[in-house]
Amino acid sequence: MTQYATPDLIGAVVYEGHDPGDDPAWRDSGATTRTLYSRWSRHLSGIAALRMALLHRDGQAPTLFELLAGARRHQAYVEDADGRIGLNFTLFADYMRISHALPADVHSEITMDDVVDLLDSGHMVMASVSKENDLRPKRDPGKIEEHLLLAIGHQAGYIHFRNPAGPTKRTREAVLPISRFAAHLGGQGLSLDLPGSPRPYTPPPLDPKLQRGKPQNAQELAARMRERIEDGRWASDQLYTKSQLAGLFDVAQETVKTALAILRHEGLVETRSKIGTRPKIANRSWNPADDMSRSAYITHTLRARITEGAYPAGETLPSQLELTREFEVTRSVIQYALEPLKSDGLITRSPSNNRFVVTAGTRPKMGNRSWNPADDMSRSAYIAHTLRARITEGTYPAGETLPSQVELAREFKVVRSVIQYALEPLKSNGLITRSPSNNRFVVTAVKSEESAR
Repeated sequence: MTQYATPDLIGAVVYEGHDPGDDPAWRDSGATTRTLYSRWSRHLSGIAALRMALLHRDGQAPTLFELLAGARRHQAYVEDADGRIGLNFTLFADYMRISHALPADVHSEITMDDVVDLLDSGHMVMASVSKENDLRPKRDPGKIEEHLLLAIGHQAGYIHFRNPAGPTKRTREAVLPISRFAAHLGGQGLSLDLPGSPRPYTPPPLDPKLQRGKPQNAQELAARMRERIEDGRWASDQLYTKSQLAGLFDVAQETVKTALAILRHEGLVETRSKIGTRPKIANRSWNPADDMSRSAYITHTLRARITEGAYPAGETLPSQLELTREFEVTRSVIQYALEPLKSDGLITRSPSNNRFVVTAGTRPKMGNRSWNPADDMSRSAYIAHTLRARITEGTYPAGETLPSQVELAREFKVVRSVIQYALEPLKSNGLITRSPSNNRFVVTAVKSEESAR
């Protein structure tokens, strides 16, 4: 039971920014329109927790959007002038008592001891998670909505709970050490008294592996991770950041870093900068050049496919979702990688379906400033050619600081990634080097280029 219609799409919606309205099963939520589902599904953790409680008590429950309509009639949801949505706990509790005969009490400052006591007395607890972590979906800065988890029991120092926005079954029906769960509490909560429900909830037997305590060193942590990979608990498509792994095993990030190095040396995992680590898949590696950013590598690959005819003019480019799956990156990386192709006139957005279409490769003029490189030269290559000429001609003499990437992007009217891509051959040829004092590029002796040739 989740706050979304299709559990398998939660990861793409919550962590990769995909539109919930693209879910083909959106009607299963009870929403009357796709737009309504897209607008509200991200804000339904409390509604989903209520539905779980009703299903537990009655064996049946209204749909998510039927419950949402009732909560909104009781003004349980508030929206500020900027369109940010929040849940009024007091009015939400009133709605549950009046409309569903479900006794609910608001706890404005709930502690972990309070949660445990309430669970022991047979209550379920909707607990607010306020910290940005692996239990709460990523939010834009300034959002006011709460994310609610439903705590249902505890055993042997571990809390059992349901996460309506968990991207996997294991994160939706989750178990955590009480100390870790306590660190995520946001201070607010709602306790639900379910007449006729078991008192207290009796969790299933706990996996003995979970009761061993936290790893004492990197070698032990590596062994625990190795176990998870071998028994499938760490799936081949599951990415974890260092901070997530540190929280999962209750260890320091430095310990995680060392343990991952051990597993990489054994060929068991692979790490992608700013994305995370996952078990390595045989015969399927993703290794762009070490000096090339991920988005630049994707740009380079797509550009080659277009120029080589793999994507001929007039053909629709694979969707951003398909590209994220192929390159195993987030949607924002794909969007960043497409910018140079749009700037170079290699692709354009179709007005009919909002997908990108391959053009003939002609480049448009930029405002009042014509830009006409050779027809067979990409924009980044043209910029590299121009900067190389300025260096060899003395416009940028040896020892002088090159204009910043922001200044170059403004001059050539391109995105910063195109500038970064254009600077690569100049670095490789020794024409420029990065200054350690201010991280700006400095022109070196011109003879470096001659020797490179």
